[in-house]
Amino acid sequence: MRFLCLCPTYNRPQHLIQQSVACFRSQAHSDAFLLIYDDLGTLNEEVDDDMAIITTTEREPGIVAKYNKMLKLSERFGDFDAIALWDDDDIYLPNHLLFHSQILNNHNMSYPSTVWSTYTGKMEKEASGGRFWASLAIRCMEFSRLGGFVQTERADFDQQSLNYWKANTTCGDPCQLGEPTYVFRWSDTGCPHSQYQMKSPDDTEWYARLAVK
Repeated sequence: MRFLCLCPTYNRPQHLIQQSVACFRSQAHSDAFLLIYDDLGTLNEEVDDDMAIITTTEREPGIVAKYNKMLKLSERFGDFDAIALWDDDDIYLPNHLLFHSQILNNHNMSYPSTVWSTYTGKMEKEASGGRFWASLAIRCMEFSRLGGFVQTERADFDQQSLNYWKANTTCGDPCQLGEPTYVFRWSDTGCPHSQYQMKSPDDTEWYARLAVK
């Protein structure tokens, strides 16, 4: 099973990008491709056999539009069996894609019931509860059948897509195979989190407020 790992980024320091790449290259399941898309244009473009960093100075009009652009860009790198979301400020432990691949052998979507989180200031387990969409993976054919990402500009864009997919396909829990493999990071990254800009779930201006002036 070949994964396409989608990592949108914007105004992130180099050390976080290096961390994302290091997490990706430490995966026990190596049949995967990491696509990092920077629409501020501050990263150096790079293309290797297992990953690409693509940059542009033309900012996408919204986060869902950015993900859709990444899907289009991915076509030049071959065919994929599944999509895994890959946030640039979180941690993916070595079994992350391996557990997803095993769940996707019998389900169309893989989404953990529990994640690691540093939200309280220390590492703790937290029930996912329809959040943490960057921890999921979904088969490409099912993603297409479901219409891709839910088209919205709202701050809860992630929960809308995640919960719609989960409600309309077969979904398995990779935590059945072992400890959670996804770490949601908060203030310990040393960088602003996009959620700081989100005033409410129906806030449609949060993305614009992230723009570098």
